Parts: sequence; C-alpha cells; structure tokens
Amino acid sequence: MRIILDGMGGDHAPASVVEGAVLASKKIEHEICIIGQEELIQAELGKYKYDAAKITVIDAREVIQMMMHR
Repeated sequence: MRIILDGMGGDHAPASVVEGAVLASKKIEHEICIIGQEELIQAELGKYKYDAAKITVIDAREVIQMMMHR
C-alpha cells in the first residue's frame, strides 16, 4: 500500500507533515509519498534519519489557496 500525504497542507507544513511521515515510516511497512514543493520537503527530511526507500517526495508546484469571502 502507498500512503499519499499533502506536504504543504496544514499550519506548520511541511515540517509537521515530514516529522509525522518519518515517525510513521519507522512503525509501518508501507511506502509514504509526500507531495509538494520538493526542495522544502527535502530540506525538512534532511533533519531526520530515516529509510529513504520508504519515503518518496513528488514535486508539485501548483498551490490551491484558501480564500475567505466576506
């Protein structure tokens, strides 16, 4: 099974997403794919020791912004 994560989603992304992916990769056997701005995600991954065969980064440049209408 492959688990796909939005690397740029959330208030503390990509740091919190990457941290969670690294922790999960140590407990499960499934592949984890993090999608988002590759250089930012790779910079965060560089802070951790992890099995690179279990975490893949997929570069995605487009961003959908949240808009609040009044």
